[in-house]
Amino acid sequence: MLKPEGRVIMVSGANRGIGRAIANKLAEEGYQLSLGARNPGDISMPGKTEVLTHQWEATSTTDSADWVNATLEKFGRIDGVVLNAGVIYRVGLEDGSEEELDKMWAVNFKGPLRLVRAALPSLKSSGHGRVVNIVSLSGVRVMGAANPGVLRLQACINGVNACYSAGWLAKRTTRNIDLSGAGRHRHGSGLSDAGR
Repeated sequence: MLKPEGRVIMVSGANRGIGRAIANKLAEEGYQLSLGARNPGDISMPGKTEVLTHQWEATSTTDSADWVNATLEKFGRIDGVVLNAGVIYRVGLEDGSEEELDKMWAVNFKGPLRLVRAALPSLKSSGHGRVVNIVSLSGVRVMGAANPGVLRLQACINGVNACYSAGWLAKRTTRNIDLSGAGRHRHGSGLSDAGR
């Protein structure tokens, strides 16, 4: 695993669920954290690590740049971004609305894209930048083929994930981390690096 000393990780949707579990685990490992949520006052991080909390609404066209700039102002660097915030609606051939589909696209795709674009220069300059995209499997396992809107959106997000992995961001193997209390999800941390 990359050594945490001095490394700064941004986590979206860090106020609850998997996002909070990820933030707690990274704090436990000793990373400095920049945590984003719609309501940053909802984020509580007791512990030893240095933390910045910031407003991040995925549908905002300015929050990503503002959050990245605040992170750089406080810490001077960004080493990783965990894209955790997301929404899901049932949008099928016979039910669901176009507005719900648009919201899923805005929150699950456009918001994370803006955040990665804003952080990309810092991730590149770190020499070991990571982007970790937390993608729910419930669109496939729970909602399944009855929800073509979610399946198409999932295919788009998977395509972007393939671009991230094929590029400079994740050239070595990542490992699974235990997110005790966050359910039975298994996601690669993306912060690991074999041999470092």
